[in-house]
Amino acid sequence: MLISLFRFFLFPNGILAIALYAFYIIPVIIFRRLFNLPHTSPASWDLSTDILIHLVRYSMRGRDWRRLRKLMGLVDAIGRVMVWAMGFRIERVKRLAGSSSEYVVEGAWIVGKGDIVPNVRSQEWKDRLVVLWVHGGGYTTGSSLSFASANCEIMRHYQELAEEIRAPPMLYFAMEYPKAPESKYPKQLETMLSTYIWLVQQVGVTNIMIAGDSAGANLALNLHRSLLMLNKKTSIVLPRALVLLSPWMDVSRSHTPPHIQEHFAATSDYLSTKLLDAFAANITPSGLNRRDPSISPIFDLEPLDMPHDGIFVVYSGSEVLTPDIDDWVESMRRQNNQNRNLLKVLRVDDMPHDFAVALHAFPTPIRKASVYALREVARFAFGSFLRGTYDM
Repeated sequence: MLISLFRFFLFPNGILAIALYAFYIIPVIIFRRLFNLPHTSPASWDLSTDILIHLVRYSMRGRDWRRLRKLMGLVDAIGRVMVWAMGFRIERVKRLAGSSSEYVVEGAWIVGKGDIVPNVRSQEWKDRLVVLWVHGGGYTTGSSLSFASANCEIMRHYQELAEEIRAPPMLYFAMEYPKAPESKYPKQLETMLSTYIWLVQQVGVTNIMIAGDSAGANLALNLHRSLLMLNKKTSIVLPRALVLLSPWMDVSRSHTPPHIQEHFAATSDYLSTKLLDAFAANITPSGLNRRDPSISPIFDLEPLDMPHDGIFVVYSGSEVLTPDIDDWVESMRRQNNQNRNLLKVLRVDDMPHDFAVALHAFPTPIRKASVYALREVARFAFGSFLRGTYDM
């Protein structure tokens, strides 16, 4: 225990290292701004944003995903406190997906403090909108409660909209999945499929929106395609909508020229290309090409059937993954030329990767952009609920 604490807090990989770096970089940034010296950060960033991104970038430097996993443990603890502070509560779930299933459903219901947790089948859940949330973290770090304040922001604004017509609040299930490198892909996809089937068959949910950020958005998109294939063999409730926040579209990192991604990583993002490569090595089993469409949707040439209520993509115009997301969005628009309204896109400039979720809790101007994006997600979700309830 003492050794673990020592490793977590002390140099070179822990909190103390970040604190020492802060003592160095903060005066440098202030001096640079006072005297208008050349710098690489976007001109729109204020001092607090510049400092925050430099510190996050430092904490995520290199290929050391183990260090990041330790830091995410602290973020998860903060997430639990934020859920309570925002007026919600957490109910943990861990059970078999079914009597004959080898997969364990694990995660957390995030509900209002007076709401009932839907762990048993009931007609009450039939018409409620349920969000199945899949967290990011390169398939390697994080948990169902990472950045939970962002989830609560969506729920809170949705609740405001629902109260206007006396509709029930949404239900929010944040799932866990096995982490790489201990578990290779597609173990994560298989676990998510079992969780989805559990919601439909064991809980009795019929209106589901799948949402995820970064690697979680990659997983959400891959699940949608898997469900479409499964529906051809046996009838299954399909998700009504997808929400993809800064989705990881290319695990191979070969679609976009490396120098373009390096430019974003060095100027307007905290996510390093080295860390992306480490995540890719962790998740990909031997024998699976990283350009395989089953894990890198950017290379999927087959037309994608849109969910009934569409897909909402939120991302930055200045993140490492921007070129890949831009190209995927354009491809989807060409595929769905007759139903272009089913693809909604919110692209915000001068923001880092996953700004809507990962940096929601920080009191900088990024939070303002994050809150706006999450409220748009809530409006999109509420529109899906209305169409599902009143067959609009």
